[in-house]
Amino acid sequence: MSRQRQSTTVERKNKQARKGRSTRSKSKNKCHARSTTANELGDIEDAVVDDYRQILSGIINTMSDGVIVVDRHLKVVAMNRAAQLITGFDNVDGVTRTCAEICRSNRCGVACPMADAFTSGEEPPEVEMQILTKSNEMRTVRARVRLLRNSDGEIIGGMKIMRDITAQKRPRSRGVVRESFGALIGKSRAMQQLYQLIEDISDSIATVLIYGETGTGKELVAHAIHENSPRRNGPFIKVNCGAIPETLLEAELFGYVRGAFTDAVTDKPGRFELAHGGTIFLDEIGEISPAVQVKLLRVLQEREFERLGGIQTIKVDVRVIAATNRNLRQAVQNRQFREDLYYRLNVIPIYIPPLRERREDIPLLVKHFAEKFRNETKRPIEGISPEAMAIFIEYDWPGNV
Repeated sequence: MSRQRQSTTVERKNKQARKGRSTRSKSKNKCHARSTTANELGDIEDAVVDDYRQILSGIINTMSDGVIVVDRHLKVVAMNRAAQLITGFDNVDGVTRTCAEICRSNRCGVACPMADAFTSGEEPPEVEMQILTKSNEMRTVRARVRLLRNSDGEIIGGMKIMRDITAQKRPRSRGVVRESFGALIGKSRAMQQLYQLIEDISDSIATVLIYGETGTGKELVAHAIHENSPRRNGPFIKVNCGAIPETLLEAELFGYVRGAFTDAVTDKPGRFELAHGGTIFLDEIGEISPAVQVKLLRVLQEREFERLGGIQTIKVDVRVIAATNRNLRQAVQNRQFREDLYYRLNVIPIYIPPLRERREDIPLLVKHFAEKFRNETKRPIEGISPEAMAIFIEYDWPGNV
């Protein structure tokens, strides 16, 4: 009996062990099956997402209106063909840039419909706005915003849908050759394009960065923009950033309070305060120090600052026009100029050609200066000889005008 009980007990334990091994094996197989199923589902989901993207891309590419799709951070993730034609940016150039870098609109950073929609959660009404194309052509568009939400109703991005109405807005006087524009003189094709660009961007509040060699007339262009803008009755404040010592530039731009430093015996407003309601022109912007670059970036982003030594935040309504004869993009690559400030300034870039690239304007300039000197000197200056004019036209004019 004792041996039978012992044998039965051993057999029972063996059965339990076999059952345990079988259970563990089944469990392991189930886990493997679940893992395989999860991987397959993931592949299916990826395929569905890819199909959805292709379908979405196909839909927006059939639309006659331009469509720019952005993520929650206003980074462009897709553009349809119409948007590429309107802006001049293709998907290679456009994707990874911000919407503001693509549109360069008068509303960017100030009254952006997309940013407002992200904040409020509501789609705003259609607006009319100006954008600047990659080739610096101003276009007028009607734009509306559509929010993109996930399955939980959270905003994950948006679509800006634009219709180009430039042809409807274009004045019929285009095509007329002008010999001057304000204090600018020239009838070359380059100057005609410059005059038209000034007219196109004058109503905008976007920041302008003027490029050009010394003597090409950067200040004249800035003043022409101001005089043709709704701010024409406001102040036009000029600052030569390269001519002011680094230690004084911050106080000159933003002002100071009494006691901020030894000679600060009274409060003094800075140039930005003086330009409130108008335009500030920052010449030689490439010469400012890293410390001033940081403060200028804040003014461009927030339109506010504090005086040197002060604690009161001052808000200003001012359009910023900057100018440089340096290659700021190269300065950014050399870590001599902040990249974020560069993009804030370079919203509307304007290139002024040197005189050697518009030699056909030299006779007009000669006539202008002959009249000016005749009036100033009270002498009968009628002009110059054909031989002298030929020399003038052949000369390279390294100092320009």
